[in-house]
Amino acid sequence: MTALKQDAFRPPHNVEAEQGLLGALLDNNGFFERYCSDLHPRHFYDAVHGDIFAVVSGLIQNGRAVDAVSLRQHFISDGGLAEIGGAEYLLTLAENAARLPVHVQEYAFIVRDLAMRRAALADLDAAKLHLLSDFKTPAADHLMGLERKVGAYASAGQADEDISLRDAGRSAIDKYKAGGRGLSTGLETVDAMIAGLFPEDLLVIAGRPSMGKTALLDNIAHACASAGRAVALWSGEMAAEQIAERALSRASYGQGDAFQYRAFRRREVPLQAAEAALEALPDSLIINRRGAITLDRLRAFLRRVRRQQRRLDLVAVDYLQLMRDEQRKHGETAEVTAITAGLKEIAKDFRVPVIALSQLSRDLEKRDDKRPKLADLRQSGSIEQDADIVLFVYREAYYLERDEPRRKPGEAQEEADLRYFRWCEQMEAAAGKVEIIAAKARHDSIGSKWLNVDLGFDLTTDIETTQERSRPARNPLGREDT
Repeated sequence: MTALKQDAFRPPHNVEAEQGLLGALLDNNGFFERYCSDLHPRHFYDAVHGDIFAVVSGLIQNGRAVDAVSLRQHFISDGGLAEIGGAEYLLTLAENAARLPVHVQEYAFIVRDLAMRRAALADLDAAKLHLLSDFKTPAADHLMGLERKVGAYASAGQADEDISLRDAGRSAIDKYKAGGRGLSTGLETVDAMIAGLFPEDLLVIAGRPSMGKTALLDNIAHACASAGRAVALWSGEMAAEQIAERALSRASYGQGDAFQYRAFRRREVPLQAAEAALEALPDSLIINRRGAITLDRLRAFLRRVRRQQRRLDLVAVDYLQLMRDEQRKHGETAEVTAITAGLKEIAKDFRVPVIALSQLSRDLEKRDDKRPKLADLRQSGSIEQDADIVLFVYREAYYLERDEPRRKPGEAQEEADLRYFRWCEQMEAAAGKVEIIAAKARHDSIGSKWLNVDLGFDLTTDIETTQERSRPARNPLGREDT
């Protein structure tokens, strides 16, 4: 969203949000009943916008269709067209709504919220004046009157959070008719598993170190930003420059002078290739450079991104155990519980998908089968409860590399060679592959699929159909998929 216009002499307002809301109504009259039926012309800071809204709402409520052309005719007959900026202004409002991403519900909330702030500030100023000048009326009476007004504002502010089941059902059907889909991760395999990234969902990607979970998050964030989406990323493990080094390496992949991100530290980067890769990096992926962050600071960061980019489409957190809780709850479990609940609230409040990485317990290293399970999540109760989707990242090659067979004392050479040959076959099948396990999917089914991975380039890609591994996918319960 656009920045809030405010100075020492002007009350809080957002003209761009008012313009966005009016343009959306002209483009689609159906938005009025869904999001604007409780708005009033006085809620608009700009009196011109209030006049336009009064006419638009009146025509819609009388069962008449209204757009920029019909509205222009109305103001011509009314004699007030010049006062609102001429016919060009009306057309600009509608054209912007058709051309730019529209967040009608958010615009309506901003207009309503800022109107409430202006009214509350006016009442506070009046109360201050009365307290300083009217000494006949007890101070308690002044404060009780102010308290009633504040209570009315608070109730009004919650009105848009309540919705009947029928209205919610209508909204769901309208979204389906409009062809709304989840935000693509840039990986067809992952999209097929979870149907994309949907607003208000909390997606947790978990794995042991060196499994490739950060690479998966980086690739999703990069792909979304490259598609023109606004992405907010916080990493507690890497500096912004380190994240950029990985992105440059990823962008160079497949080129003649491709370089791994480690080449930066070794001073082996072909500068011409790096500068060419720089042009491919999206500027709508915004990185927060704080080493540690709380939920409040994360919210402030997201608001800044939304103002700067005029939208916010995805939030990425690497990783949730490195975040800090403002309440400083005692114990790691209590803190993680507060953070996961807070991340879910952020997803709902900002109406965006949130992806958060999580570490897994070391206990799984003691098992023969090291594929993760939900119980392996550190503080698994809160994460499993709050997350809508839990994806595990597992690289079998990581463990195979550390389990190269050696000839045992007294073992026949033929038996040792056979074990080594089988290990080589396993290594060949697992090399460059990462298994993505959907252990929880609130709105879908569980299961697993594979991706190509090249951690040297911080890269994950889809596996071509002809290269799919032949053995069936295993779900987190250990059963073979049928």
